[in-house]
Amino acid sequence: MHQPRDPFPGPSANGHASPTGQPVGMRQRLEQLARWLRAAGFWAYLTPGASNEWLVACDTAEGHLDVRLSDEGVVVEAWDTSPGLFWDVEDERRRAVLERMARMTLPRLAHALLGPDADAWWDEADHGVGLRLRLVLPEPLAEHALASAARDLLNELGRDLAWLEQRLLE
Repeated sequence: MHQPRDPFPGPSANGHASPTGQPVGMRQRLEQLARWLRAAGFWAYLTPGASNEWLVACDTAEGHLDVRLSDEGVVVEAWDTSPGLFWDVEDERRRAVLERMARMTLPRLAHALLGPDADAWWDEADHGVGLRLRLVLPEPLAEHALASAARDLLNELGRDLAWLEQRLLE
């Protein structure tokens, strides 16, 4: 009979690594980060990331948070997209030209004016700007700094998204 695989495997029998390849204890450390965020009012949950690693995710009105553990410490990423930058342009061909110009301009704007821990893109599905900001906290400071750092990063995300949109509209 097939045994279902535990999505959050605990320590392996040999004590080295879990079946996901992440170090033993990763689940417990991520669950602790989620508890700290929930205590601060975030709706935090564990989920697999794009690279099939486990992370803590939070969805807020201001954007999304992904929180991971790395060799550097606790990596906090805030990201969101701002849909429909040119939806008020009635001429479909003109709107397509404006979106193409935004796709070409956005990487240069982001490279020149945002920090090295920021990635901006044109989101084809939302027809708008996407932005991801990254911050690394030393793990020993995470308990006291995680929630406020997450809020600050979400505020910065909102300001930077608005700023990028404004530059693209000029």
